[in-house]
Amino acid sequence: MAGQDVGATNWAPEREALSTTAEIVVPLRYSRRSVVIENIDTAITVYVGTTAAAVVVAATRKQILPGASIELKTSADVYMVAASGTPNVEFIEYYD
Repeated sequence: MAGQDVGATNWAPEREALSTTAEIVVPLRYSRRSVVIENIDTAITVYVGTTAAAVVVAATRKQILPGASIELKTSADVYMVAASGTPNVEFIEYYD
């Protein structure tokens, strides 16, 4: 996966199964520099947003297609929801 910021002293990989209910997948971490999220499902699109309400509204969410990834430079909570089913995502947090 791409995107480790120079200077991050730690990283933590995780895997999460999503559902069609918005939830915090990557909780707030003040020392986080970035998080890379990969949709490892082969068929189901997932969405990421800044709140549970934002992740279900097309104008305020970001789509991650099957097999695609995104890097977010944030320390805030990261909410996600599946378009359908229970796809898996993997993420790596880079933090100090």
